[in-house]
Amino acid sequence: MAVTSTAIDLSLSDNFSEWSSLGSSSPIHPGSKEYSYTKIASTLQAGRKGPYTLKPQSFVLAWTAEKVEIPITSRLAARVEGKSSLARLGVGIHVTAPVIHSGFKGNIQLEMFNFGPHHIVLEPGMWVCQLVFELTTGTPEKGYQGIFAGQTA
Repeated sequence: MAVTSTAIDLSLSDNFSEWSSLGSSSPIHPGSKEYSYTKIASTLQAGRKGPYTLKPQSFVLAWTAEKVEIPITSRLAARVEGKSSLARLGVGIHVTAPVIHSGFKGNIQLEMFNFGPHHIVLEPGMWVCQLVFELTTGTPEKGYQGIFAGQTA
């Protein structure tokens, strides 16, 4: 973790998950009670053996190496933003859902997509994203309790 003038930089862990190609022609219903993204993702521990190569027009789920904790009493939330060094290569770091809610504790899962034409080598430990903090108008009664609460790499 590195503190900059306006954000906290976070690095990439060695855990990557890529979507399984099995059943890719079947529609996915994320609103149904039976839906589970883990049923359609296969885990790839690429970082333990070396870097992960993100191909053009490909998607991978990755994690920050650092665990983050935003106490519910802090009146803070954060946004995950990409680093310009990767953005200029066409890599989106947190494609959607960038908000880290007050009360969150754990590693941050990154939704990475390569919009560019080049194969991009993702090295565990590289600076991959930054957290920009926002002050909320009040203290929440309860912290984030969604499906990904307490997630870890």
